Amino acid sequence: MRWIWIDKFVEFHSGDSAVALKNVTLAEEHLH
Repeated sequence: MRWIWIDKFVEFHSGDSAVALKNVTLAEEHLH
């Protein structure tokens, strides 16, 4: 399992949905 760390939650609706942001850099192994 690959961990994808979330940088910031924008919206959070308990028990329903969430919107989050992830900052991506070229150091991420899946971009190579």
